[in-house]
Amino acid sequence: MPIRFTEYDWGTNLTQKQQVDDFVKVLTIAFSHPSISGMISWGLSDDGAWRENTGFFDAKHKPKLAADTLLYYTQKKWATNFDSQITGENPLEFNAYYGDYEIEVAFGDTVKVFTIPCLKSNKDSVFILNENNARLKGPELVSTKLMGLNSVKLEFDKPIQSGSLKRSNFKFFSNSTVGLNTIQPDPENPNAVILTLSKNVTKGDYISVSYFPGNLLAECSTVLAYLCNPGFQKTRRLK
Repeated sequence: MPIRFTEYDWGTNLTQKQQVDDFVKVLTIAFSHPSISGMISWGLSDDGAWRENTGFFDAKHKPKLAADTLLYYTQKKWATNFDSQITGENPLEFNAYYGDYEIEVAFGDTVKVFTIPCLKSNKDSVFILNENNARLKGPELVSTKLMGLNSVKLEFDKPIQSGSLKRSNFKFFSNSTVGLNTIQPDPENPNAVILTLSKNVTKGDYISVSYFPGNLLAECSTVLAYLCNPGFQKTRRLK
């Protein structure tokens, strides 16, 4: 059965390096075991944490060494990202960690996405990519911007089809009680949408906007509609 580490922290009177040394040990165990599907840390920031020095950010909401370490291990050291071109019938071979991989393939001007289960149980398997089994690549989030104190702009790499915007597919998270009221196209930018919040955010807030699970459509001259990626999350601190 899948296993998930939850409520991880290690604090009290520690230096940032001591915190990271322990975190890397636990993170490596979690990543290495085939049954572990995730890891949840108990506190994001030292501000308000039940045990001191356990957050990835300090009490003033500045990233600690633990935050940089988490990004490095998950986005660089343990990530497999590459671009390649397949010619003729020559197979594509690459070394990678076990896991589910998304492979984007360009068919002319159309980009489609395949999911490949590179799992230990599939060792020595050969995967044949059939265009009919792929999903169209959806709009990708390019940037987020806080507009005033009660709205957020999300900009994508393609024009968004307004009929596919549904408030229930977007979630707004904050360390204060701020909700999401409406979502609508940006009248000045076809690639952007505007989220209206239930009340103003405050200085020092950590805010996240998430979209899931994936039926956002984009308009394009080549391909009319793209299915959206499974989800995105962008977090920023209000200065």
